[in-house]
Amino acid sequence: MTLEIREVPGEPGLWVASDGRVLREAKLYSTTTRYLKVTLNGRCRSVHRAVCEAFHGPPPSALHQAAHSNGDPHDNRAENLRWATAGENAEDKGRHGTTRRGEQHYSTSLTEDDVRSIRRRAALGERQCDLADEFKLSRPGINNLIHGRSWAHVR
Repeated sequence: MTLEIREVPGEPGLWVASDGRVLREAKLYSTTTRYLKVTLNGRCRSVHRAVCEAFHGPPPSALHQAAHSNGDPHDNRAENLRWATAGENAEDKGRHGTTRRGEQHYSTSLTEDDVRSIRRRAALGERQCDLADEFKLSRPGINNLIHGRSWAHVR
């Protein structure tokens, strides 16, 4: 594929290459979500979305996301990006094994052993409110955990 350089629509001065590079003196950084971001003129943009817009046009709807076909959040080549719905993007993540769930999720405070312990203790009659307080979870959160609506992958 020949290297192409395009300006991101609606972002004067923000140029991206088809290989995923940002060609502008702008602050480039990675976030807790693992995606590269760029700041230009005080505005933060996801690099993958900027490249997708520059090379594939605007999203078909406000609900569409820029999706990585190979599951690598740092591979921002135009040929690796496409517009997808949230459901299609979630299917991709499942297929790639990149869904962050359980202990891999950045905001969790629990381990899989904690989840098993909570479920076992609840089955033995411990009150949900006591378990919620001990593990610093909301009461609806502990209820969802116990009944398998969250952490469903843990048995």
